[in-house]
Amino acid sequence: MVIEQSGQLLGDLIETKIHKKHISNEEEITFIAMEDVSEDGKIINESIIKYSEVKKGLTYFEKDDVLVAKITPCFENSKGACLDKLKTEKGFGSTEFHVLRAKSNAEPKYIFYHTQLKKFRKQLEKEMTGSAGQRRVPMYSIINYPLDIKHTLTEQKAIAKVLSDVDKLITSIEKLIDKKQKIKQGTMQLLLTGKKRLPGFTGGWEVGKVKDLLYYERPEKYIESEIDEDKHGLIPVLTANKAFILGTTNNEFNCYIDLPVILFDDFTVESKYVDFIFKVRSSAIKILKSKENANIKFIYYLMQIIPFNVGDHKRYYISEYQEINVNVPPLQEQKAIAQILSDMDSEIEALQQKLEKYKLIKEGMMEKLLTGKVRLNE
Repeated sequence: MVIEQSGQLLGDLIETKIHKKHISNEEEITFIAMEDVSEDGKIINESIIKYSEVKKGLTYFEKDDVLVAKITPCFENSKGACLDKLKTEKGFGSTEFHVLRAKSNAEPKYIFYHTQLKKFRKQLEKEMTGSAGQRRVPMYSIINYPLDIKHTLTEQKAIAKVLSDVDKLITSIEKLIDKKQKIKQGTMQLLLTGKKRLPGFTGGWEVGKVKDLLYYERPEKYIESEIDEDKHGLIPVLTANKAFILGTTNNEFNCYIDLPVILFDDFTVESKYVDFIFKVRSSAIKILKSKENANIKFIYYLMQIIPFNVGDHKRYYISEYQEINVNVPPLQEQKAIAQILSDMDSEIEALQQKLEKYKLIKEGMMEKLLTGKVRLNE
């Protein structure tokens, strides 16, 4: 389907000037900082304060306005929000927000979803001005952003409702994941400390050191220097921190295959459970294997609740971490506990996959509906 350019600009839907209403010093307003806005278009924190506490020079907005981050990298990362659920009628926020106010011929959420399109971000990224690290999208670029199709107000409202309904579904899944994760954390604290015993297990727990449960291996022979960050290769290249999979490689020489293991970051003490063939990027890792008296998955979960303060930038495993005392049940109870926690992880992972699926569906719907490739019946 070929869509002709509508000749309409985003600026045709938004006010060119934001007029500030009178506010008394005792009136409550909402304050929103840049960190209070997520990268998926949500307000994650609102501070209700009196107008007298507001610093001069902040950005003024009202309920139903749309916020768009103007500065790099916040703009590229889609920071912004529709303020239809604002807790007060007026508010102030970061000076790095643009405020878009819908005209009478426009639906605020329809405008918001346009600002969340990848197309919008990519095009306006090219028009950013300023020096590196301080580049910003000028307001005139937003005003002159061309729309693919001129939707009637009725269509705008219909599109906004459809996409809002998908957002509600996504939010419900996110809340469920958060609930499941909190339940798992509570279960870990009970089962991994012996505060709660599983039925059928009564044997005593033994105190020992981490090194009594795990062997360690240095990673040098498994290091891969050439990494495809787009992950087109067959073999993942790992780290033990939050990034986990840094990329891939097709170099099959010296892959780690004696699985499963725990990858341990020697500087941050973060750890990852790995049950697939891999290579590593850095020597700042220890590869940990369980001894005969330990279940590797149980030990991994136990490591997640071990308190450890990271101070100086140094390697910790040999000098300190492996000397930590831990309380451990008999092997069969370790396996049973690990299975329960592993089942919880599988449930959470399935929900996370479902979440990503709906996010992709929403992204596709936005692109089709907002560009006119798919029309809704009025």
